[in-house]
Amino acid sequence: MTRPGAGPAAPAAGPDRVAMQLVRLKKSMELFRARVLRASGHGLEGSGLAVLFHLTTDGPARTSRLADLLGLDPSTTSRHVAALERSGHVERVADPDDGRAWLVQASPSGRQAFEDTRALRNALVGRALAGWDPADVDALATALARFNDSVLDLDAGTVDALVAPTTRKDRR
Repeated sequence: MTRPGAGPAAPAAGPDRVAMQLVRLKKSMELFRARVLRASGHGLEGSGLAVLFHLTTDGPARTSRLADLLGLDPSTTSRHVAALERSGHVERVADPDDGRAWLVQASPSGRQAFEDTRALRNALVGRALAGWDPADVDALATALARFNDSVLDLDAGTVDALVAPTTRKDRR
């Protein structure tokens, strides 16, 4: 099977090598996610799985809180919640702290869909790592966590500082 980007066109080093592999990772994870969601048989989309993740692990939440957790605008989050509600994976319950507000919680079928999908994902990741030394698996998990934390620590000012003002003007 041909793997796009598997072999560098030119020798890459340092950040460029990592960036090239991140592009490959994004593409492979999109394909992997689609396969897992399709195979799970629960009719979930990626966004629905993300909503169920938060509701299953953190408990009931307002849609505004889900929007914050997902990094989405409230209207987009409301659409995802509505689709999950139509499929029976979430249900609305009165907010015990504010009788005028509603919380969204995973229904029993939503929790089952999340757990089934999670188990399938973990089994497939396990299969992909089957030939790996356990120390390498641990090192990968540690390195990915560290990288994710480092990326999240970057702020807009850091990005803006790397773009020369004349270059930025030329792109408009």
